[in-house]
Amino acid sequence: MKIKHIILLLTSIALLAAVLVGAYYVMGNIKDEIDITDTARKVFADFKEKALTTEVTALVGKEQKMAENWSEVKDICFDSMDGILLSYAKGQTDHSLALRAMESYFLFPLNASERSYYLDKIATIENGREAYRRAINETDTLTALPLLCKVSADDEYYYPAAQKKVKEILDIDILRSDSLMKLSRGRTDSTLEFLNTVRTFAGEDSGINRLIEYVELYKENEENTVKYRGQIEILSVRNLMAFPELVYAEDSGYTDTYDSSLITPKEFKAILNELYNRDYILVSINSIGDAEHLSGIDLPVGKKPFALIIEDLTYPSANRGSGVCDMLGIDDAGALCTVTDGKVSYDNESLLILEAFLREHPDFTYKGARGCISLTGYAGIFGYDITTDYGKEQAKRIAELLTDDGWTFASQSYSYADMSKASLETLKWDTEKWENEIEPLVGKAKVYVWPYGSHVRNGEKHSYLHGKGYSIFLGQGVDPYHAAEPDGLGVFFDRRSLTGYALRNYADRYAHLFDSESVIDGVRKEKSRMTNLPALSLRAFSIRTKV
Repeated sequence: MKIKHIILLLTSIALLAAVLVGAYYVMGNIKDEIDITDTARKVFADFKEKALTTEVTALVGKEQKMAENWSEVKDICFDSMDGILLSYAKGQTDHSLALRAMESYFLFPLNASERSYYLDKIATIENGREAYRRAINETDTLTALPLLCKVSADDEYYYPAAQKKVKEILDIDILRSDSLMKLSRGRTDSTLEFLNTVRTFAGEDSGINRLIEYVELYKENEENTVKYRGQIEILSVRNLMAFPELVYAEDSGYTDTYDSSLITPKEFKAILNELYNRDYILVSINSIGDAEHLSGIDLPVGKKPFALIIEDLTYPSANRGSGVCDMLGIDDAGALCTVTDGKVSYDNESLLILEAFLREHPDFTYKGARGCISLTGYAGIFGYDITTDYGKEQAKRIAELLTDDGWTFASQSYSYADMSKASLETLKWDTEKWENEIEPLVGKAKVYVWPYGSHVRNGEKHSYLHGKGYSIFLGQGVDPYHAAEPDGLGVFFDRRSLTGYALRNYADRYAHLFDSESVIDGVRKEKSRMTNLPALSLRAFSIRTKV
């Protein structure tokens, strides 16, 4: 054999040997990898069962080998940990056991971020469950809704129930109540962020888009403002003639009085609609009642301001059955209502009508403003005898609900007497009586509504009232009027009454606000101008200039 053939043969043998060695090495590695993978699956399956049944304090046997070969087996470990998490998310494992089992895996060399991932997942699910448990015991939908939205989408056990509850709230409760306006008042950015979270949680078909549109209107009102320097309208209304058929019955003893001094629910609704169509917007009298605002207030572009006063919301028991409501109440769902002869209603009193109107027209209020309710104490408040514990409790519940909704309160004296003619001692007694008996139920007031419009604007009485915290004083007239008080202690406004007498006799003075002819309820009987006007109403319209 030639030398070159021998060399070629040796070279071929060497190459074959190298290939065989390489193949053996590769096959060995593959076998090792298969062996460790199979081993890891079995080890971590067993470890999961052990972690769920006992407290693991150290790695033993093959578990230690897994830790030593961590880079090869860590994904299998994570799959096992995911199984613990899934068991907890499905409600098959309670929180303490899931947490203990998960922490057992930390004996393996997980880094800090890997540990935090699993602990955070468990914490998020548990926090969501606690929020859910609180939410289902909440009667206030505004409180319940954000709690429900804390339930994690990873929580297969609670999340579907939370979604269902959120949709129920959006479809029913929150659209019937004023929760949205309450939520939005003064914080539209955070409210929009929250509602978008709710939309993600509940889905596009949940009715949430309508709520978002409401808040966006609020936001537009808050941001696009100009300085308004015109007249500020202060409109006042007494409790409504809720049942005009009773008022105008032949045997009614209240026809003349109520026809003159009250308006019907239909008339109040029509007035609100006309004000809205004429670009008026509701503002809080507390927010405009200082000397700084007399020179101008910030308002949405194109809007004109009015504040609403609801006078003497007392509901004396002697008037029951006369055609007005018996009292205010709170229904089983926690919503404000009226109660008359045991029957509940939501649309026969000014507060409720305004709330309903705002739900349809959220841009009718600036920064969530509501009206101001003036109170006397001579016959209780809201239809309750506040000399009893029960009456105090009920009146306070209603006042708290109204305050939460944005309503404010004013004093109209305790005894509803002509305080302009009363002695200083009588005024002090009356004011302290209101302070001691009504203020604890409704909170401190800064607005003083002079009874019947008869007022003083300086001197000892005025100084005394200002010293008691009153800085906004309301007289009465048929034209808008506001000015700083002559003694510099507060500001003065004339309120314009919405009454049957005014609708008939001051149509021209109110024409820029509404068309009286179209507003008047068809059930209102035609009366002569003077025979339907009680003496007190006549005096009230004639007084403004007394100082």
